[in-house]
Amino acid sequence: MDQKGGQSRPETSDLELIEAILAGDGDGFRRLHERYAGRIFAYALRRVGSASDAEDICQDVFLQLHRSLPSYQARSSFSTWIFGIAHNVTCRHFRRAARTPICLEDEVLEASLRYEPAAEQQLDAARAVQRCDLSLARARGGEHAEIFHLFYSGGRPLRQIARKIGKPTQAVKDSLRRS
Repeated sequence: MDQKGGQSRPETSDLELIEAILAGDGDGFRRLHERYAGRIFAYALRRVGSASDAEDICQDVFLQLHRSLPSYQARSSFSTWIFGIAHNVTCRHFRRAARTPICLEDEVLEASLRYEPAAEQQLDAARAVQRCDLSLARARGGEHAEIFHLFYSGGRPLRQIARKIGKPTQAVKDSLRRS
């Protein structure tokens, strides 16, 4: 019963909505979207962690759904099918993101390493860097230890380190990577 005392209309099943959509009911897809969009968005958000990316994935899922709805054969529940599409679209999102090159310019690398840790963390970090300096000096030579120390302890830019030791910036980057 609805609030006015009349009979409430039973909710249309997913299969009935799909049949209506395929028969040309323009409102059916909107109702299907209203039924699943929130859950698809939440699913994507849990996986990608970004609301804007989750919105894009949700939109792609419904676009893919619209294209492939005629091929739905009801071998599984519709919710299983649509979440399968969501899974595939999310995987495609990660594959595209993995192919996107990451810029490791000096400023970007340096900015990603700058933060203000607590005093206790700074002390621990200083001790760790000191142990690394000693290990590097023994294992790789003094120049690698100097580069490591200048960059991680001194916070010096890569270009400045390169000028100080008389090597190209790329050599400094390589030394840090190897260290």
